[in-house]
Amino acid sequence: WPLLLLKLNMLLLPVAVVRDLTPVREPTPVREPTPVKEPTPSPVREPTTFREHIPEPPSPPPFIEDISEGGSGYVSSPKSNEAPPTTAATAAGGAKDSGR
Repeated sequence: WPLLLLKLNMLLLPVAVVRDLTPVREPTPVREPTPVKEPTPSPVREPTTFREHIPEPPSPPPFIEDISEGGSGYVSSPKSNEAPPTTAATAAGGAKDSGR
């Protein structure tokens, strides 16, 4: 019997010590991160300001239209001029390939 009591005491003591240390270590780090979450809302408000800047882009569209109008006519001319030489170049290129 005395041996059993000694063994039980030895087993209970370490368990009691571990139980005391375990809960003390966990709550300490868990409590610190919680208050850190409070300041997070501040940065979240900044994106709201960016949303206000997003509506500005709609103004540039007219600029793009002007460029398209001028560009269309400008681009058409070069295409017409380039069309004939392109055909000639293709024919010459084809002849060279055939020769090989």
